[in-house]
Amino acid sequence: MRLKAANKNKKIPTFIELEKMLGKINNMECPVCFNEMVWHRSLGELKNVITLQHETNGTMSMMCHSCNSTHGPRGDVFYVEKFIQILESTFKV
Repeated sequence: MRLKAANKNKKIPTFIELEKMLGKINNMECPVCFNEMVWHRSLGELKNVITLQHETNGTMSMMCHSCNSTHGPRGDVFYVEKFIQILESTFKV
């Protein structure tokens, strides 16, 4: 994660920052889509690998590769659309 961020000239999180972000993850569950995440591609599908998301406001978070790669081209509207999908599926709208 840190090497990939450095290669893209993005902020490199300290190990303390990474630990804090991991503390917010429940049972390796993506906070966006709630799918189970894995540490490495060899442990599951690429879409489920845990990744580091650099938000537009400068903060960082962790999410699955699928959500992270979808978020990039669509910007923050991705979160709004994902939230609406969750609400619709929860309340059967």
